[in-house]
Amino acid sequence: MWSPAGVIDAIRDDAGWSVTHGWASQAGAALPQSVQIDFPAELAVRQFVVVTYHKLNSPETAAKWGVTNYRIEAWDETLAVWKTVVTENASRTVKTRVHTLPTSIKTKKFRVVVLNVAPLDGQARLLQIEAWGSPVPAPPSNLDSSAIPSGIRTSWLASTSTGASYLVKRATSANGPFTNLGDLMTTLSFDDISVVPGTTYFYRVHTVADGVSSAGSVTVSAVA
Repeated sequence: MWSPAGVIDAIRDDAGWSVTHGWASQAGAALPQSVQIDFPAELAVRQFVVVTYHKLNSPETAAKWGVTNYRIEAWDETLAVWKTVVTENASRTVKTRVHTLPTSIKTKKFRVVVLNVAPLDGQARLLQIEAWGSPVPAPPSNLDSSAIPSGIRTSWLASTSTGASYLVKRATSANGPFTNLGDLMTTLSFDDISVVPGTTYFYRVHTVADGVSSAGSVTVSAVA
């Protein structure tokens, strides 16, 4: 059985296979066989990429040597159990498969449990396994702040990212520090009523989607 380090080296082709790159299950061992990846700390994961053995411009393809069916399990630290988050059971002989989860999961480790393979020797061969977090959402645009009778209203146009919520931050200096105002919201404006008349306030808004925060928007200001 080869070290899991060979499938987390950012190489998706067969260069270095059987030397330092790739992973293969123990020869002669019955399936299922698994390869486990441990993170240095708990991470939020939204997408998995599994690359089975496939040699370009050669008859040694995934149809001959690849992994066909598997499941991906993530460790649930609270319950101390493995939970299946991906099931691949279509018997596809393709090199690369991308699995995007409906929402992010937080885990310290995951494993690919190989159930079926193409080769007659029954050995599982993988070139690469990747775990990706959610993309960073786009910040909202067209911010505007203006005085209203009860305080200052800040409004914005929606982020282009799906599933967006917004977090408003305020400071009394253009350079901050900025502190949060209230909780996450899905509305496109916020009325700040905790202001001191005659004081200038500066506002930024962050988009939050799938637990990931955008960079701050442009900074706007208004006098209470």
